[in-house]
Amino acid sequence: MVLLARKMNAVVAALSSPFEKLPLAWGLLAISVITGALMLIVFRYTSNQHKIKVVKNLIKAYILEIRLYKDSPKVILRALGQIMRHNTIYLRHALLPLLIMFVPVFLILANLNTKYNYRSLRPGEVFILKAQLDKDADPFKVTLEAPDGLTVETPAVHILNPSPEVAWRLKVDKVGVYETRLMYSSEIVSKSINANNESQIISASRVGSNFVSVLLHPAENPLPPDSPFASIKVSYANSHHSFFGIRMHWLVAFFIFSLLSALLLKKPFKVEF
Repeated sequence: MVLLARKMNAVVAALSSPFEKLPLAWGLLAISVITGALMLIVFRYTSNQHKIKVVKNLIKAYILEIRLYKDSPKVILRALGQIMRHNTIYLRHALLPLLIMFVPVFLILANLNTKYNYRSLRPGEVFILKAQLDKDADPFKVTLEAPDGLTVETPAVHILNPSPEVAWRLKVDKVGVYETRLMYSSEIVSKSINANNESQIISASRVGSNFVSVLLHPAENPLPPDSPFASIKVSYANSHHSFFGIRMHWLVAFFIFSLLSALLLKKPFKVEF
């Protein structure tokens, strides 16, 4: 299952790679438009378009009935009941396509998160590196080895409950992409640290080898299955983006752009939704 998750992420990353050289805002816009078009195609071929069109027309008819007989409470109540009933029917027809669309959208968002949600660290900036351990592991056995370019500013801080953790404060000395080494007895694992403004991919967490975790954190290989480390996290700052002069979170921009593209392409693609 983990291998399947990694392959799925690799496919999504390959599809988005042509847009990596574009400015972030334009890259996100391109991916959002393609996603909107893809969702239209999926919805068209996984839904009963004829029944959806019939239900929508009936809902419009009952709305018109309310307008025409606005002085008749009996007619209005009957029409409202029919609107609610047919809305339920519409949702039933749309449920399966929405569930099918959830999988590719989930994968796309997980990959976009590594490119748009965080910014790289800067020289002079401090950050926290935190390792969460399995419940039976001893956090006092963990040691950290940092490469040149990073300075470990504090001794390890150990937390025993509710789960064992160990954390350090580090400082970036110069621009670069670094690999820290965390050791537990004979076990050695690494965690990438991104202090390179030219790199778009940022791995905030290196997680364990289970299907969902690998899907959610595609930027770095998962930890070994038998590792005493459950996860290793870096406290990157959130990135702020401007789209056409408007500052907004990348996730909001993605849904706005993909929804607008779906609405604009609805007629050319002949899709009812």
